[in-house]
Amino acid sequence: MKLPWKPWRSATRAWRSTSNMTLNPLPSAAVPGVTFEARRPAQVAPLRTDIALFIGTAPRGPVGLPVRVPGWRAYEAVFGGLSPSSDMGHAVKGYFSNGGEILWVLRLAPAAQPATGLWPLIADGGYAPAVLGVDTLRVLAATPGTWGRRLSVRPAYRVRSDGQGMIDLDVYDNGQLAERLAGIEPGDLSAAVAEHSSLIRVDPEPGSPPLPATAGAGPRTRSWEPVHLGGGSDGSTPSRSDYAAALLVAVEEQEPALLVLPDLHRHLGEGDAAAVILGAARFADRRLDLLVVADAPEQVETGAEARAWIARFGNDPAVHRAVATYHPWIDMHDPIGTPAAPLRRLGPGGHVAGAISRLDRALGAYVTPANASLNDCIDLARRPPPYEQGRLSALGLNALRCQSARGVVVWGGRMTRSDDGRPRFVAHRRLIHRLVRALRRAWAPMVFEANDDGLRLAVARSATTLLLEAFHANILKGTRPEEAFRVVVDDTVNTPESREAGQIVCEIAIAPAIPMEFIHFRVGLSADGTVEFIET
Repeated sequence: MKLPWKPWRSATRAWRSTSNMTLNPLPSAAVPGVTFEARRPAQVAPLRTDIALFIGTAPRGPVGLPVRVPGWRAYEAVFGGLSPSSDMGHAVKGYFSNGGEILWVLRLAPAAQPATGLWPLIADGGYAPAVLGVDTLRVLAATPGTWGRRLSVRPAYRVRSDGQGMIDLDVYDNGQLAERLAGIEPGDLSAAVAEHSSLIRVDPEPGSPPLPATAGAGPRTRSWEPVHLGGGSDGSTPSRSDYAAALLVAVEEQEPALLVLPDLHRHLGEGDAAAVILGAARFADRRLDLLVVADAPEQVETGAEARAWIARFGNDPAVHRAVATYHPWIDMHDPIGTPAAPLRRLGPGGHVAGAISRLDRALGAYVTPANASLNDCIDLARRPPPYEQGRLSALGLNALRCQSARGVVVWGGRMTRSDDGRPRFVAHRRLIHRLVRALRRAWAPMVFEANDDGLRLAVARSATTLLLEAFHANILKGTRPEEAFRVVVDDTVNTPESREAGQIVCEIAIAPAIPMEFIHFRVGLSADGTVEFIET
C-alpha cells in the first residue's frame, strides 16, 4: 500500500507536484500493528520507452517546467483537467484511457499572471506578530491563470500551550475547503507555504511599511477577514518561438520516449506548425531515442494535400527518421461539452501515444503499434476513399479506420516520408530507441576508463550480450547471430587519431525481423564524458 505523504492536513486527496515522499507500511518488531516509514519514490527510468511528454496549454500548473504525472487524477490536480480552450486535456485523457501509465507535461502560457489578493495585517487595528516584517502580505495563486480567482484564504493566529505563536491558513476553492495549512511559525510563513501548499503562495507586499513594535505577547487567538484572490490571466496564444523554447527544455528530459504536441494546429498556422514539427524532429533525430507522434492538419484529405503539407519539411530526412504522423482527426465524447456540441474534435496523437505506450509494456518497443483499437473515440472526422488512403499511407500518414465491433483502429506503422528514401517503419525506429537507451546505460560507467584493448573488449561484450538477447527474442532476423547483427570495435573504426582524441568508436549493424537493409549507427565514448550515437 502506498499513500501520498502530506505533512499538512488537507481536505482534498489531490496529488501535489511538490510532494516528494511516499509511505510504505513496515512491520513493527516491538508492537503489533502497522507502522510507516517515509521514503523517496523510485527514480525516473531512462531505459523505458513507453513514457510520453506533452507540450500544450492548460488551465493551471507550472509554466515552462516539465512535470511528471502518474495518472489522469494527478493531471486534474496539477493542471486543471479539461478546458474548452485547449486540446491538451482531452489528449491527455485519451493517452491514459488507451493505456498510458506515466506522462510528462510541459505547460505553455506566455505572459500568464497569477491571481492575487492583499492580506492587511493591522488595518483593523488588531495584532500581528512583528516577525512577519511588513504590515501587508500578498497572497498569490501557486501557478498563473484565471483559475486562481476561485480561491480565498482565511488566516488565523493562535498561541500554543508552550507560548509559541502559530498561523493557520484555510484555503477555499469555489467556497469548498481545499487545503488546510496548520501550525506555521510566523517567521517561516512564506517558505512553509511554498513548500507545502499546491494552491497558494504568500509573500511580503513590496513597498509596505514595517510592522510597528508591539508591547506584550498579544492575544491568544486572532483572525483576519478572508482574502479573496482576483485578477490573473491565462496569457497569450503560444507562438512558434514559444514552442521552440519549450522544445529546448523538453529534450533535456531523458525519460520520455514519445513527444506529442496536441494544441499545435490550434495555435499556429500550417507553415509555423510544420516548422515546429521539423524542429522537434531534428532534436529527436540527434537523440536517437525519441519519437515525435504528430498530427497532420485537420483539413488534409487527399494525397495531393498531404504531399503539399509534407513539402513544408523541405525534404529533411530527420522527419523521416523521427516523426510518425496519424490521420485523420477524431471525435471523442466531451465531458465539458454542451447538448448541442457533445463531441470534441482533436488530433489523434494523444490517443495513439497511449496505445503505443500500452503495446510497449505488453509486447515490447519493437512491435509495430498498429492494428490496435483506440479507446475514448466516437468517430473519425474524415474518411478518405480507399484510393486516397493508399496515397496517404505511401506518404507515411498512418491511417485510422472504423471497423465493425472494434471501433477506431490504428491501421499503419510507417514514419512520415519527408524525403525520397525507402520507407521507414515505426517498429524499427522504436527498436533503435530501445537499443540506444540500453547501450547508453551499459556504457556510461565506462567513460573515463583507460582507452585500451580491455575497454574495447568490454564495449563489444556488452553490446553483443544485448543484441544476442534481441536475437533470441526473435526481434532480429536471420538464423544465426552473425546474420542478425554485427559489432565492430577494431582498428578499422578506431583510428590512431580517434584514440588520441580520447574516443572509442563501436559500429553496430542490425537487421530487424522483417526484410530490410541493415541500419548502421556508431556509438562513441568521448573524452569529455559523453556517449555519442551517430546514424550512418
